[in-house]
Amino acid sequence: MNDLRPGVIFVLDGEPYVILKSDFMRTAQRKPVRQGKVRGLVSGKVLDLTFNFNAKYEEADVERGTATVLYGDEQGFTFMDSETFDQFTLSRDALADVAEYLKDGLEVMVVRFEGNPISIEPPKKVDLKVTDTMDAVKGDTAQGSVLKEATLETG
Repeated sequence: MNDLRPGVIFVLDGEPYVILKSDFMRTAQRKPVRQGKVRGLVSGKVLDLTFNFNAKYEEADVERGTATVLYGDEQGFTFMDSETFDQFTLSRDALADVAEYLKDGLEVMVVRFEGNPISIEPPKKVDLKVTDTMDAVKGDTAQGSVLKEATLETG
């Protein structure tokens, strides 16, 4: 596999990683390289890596299926597989930034590596209610863009 673009899942040292960002770098009198930011799907660690242009990387053999969010707590979220009805829990670290948008009953895509659930892919759009916002301050609209922090129903 030589096509290292964002969203591709590949194996490095036996662990699956997803590419978050990838840039092609070419400098004078040097071989071209691809610099990227990757996240480990098992560990949740984010790494900055430099890929040699001619190097080959093994694409991860992952399976995707649907699951439903049952509930979330401090440790993580519990899901139910839509096909087998088996329940599994993923830690908040493994879910990264996605955890903020998960609510009970939401259907998501579960990513499995070697038969074990390692990550989820949320839907493109999620309907959430705004539970609290800061009060508006007079004069905030002078520039035409009104932005303020909001608290969603998921916290």
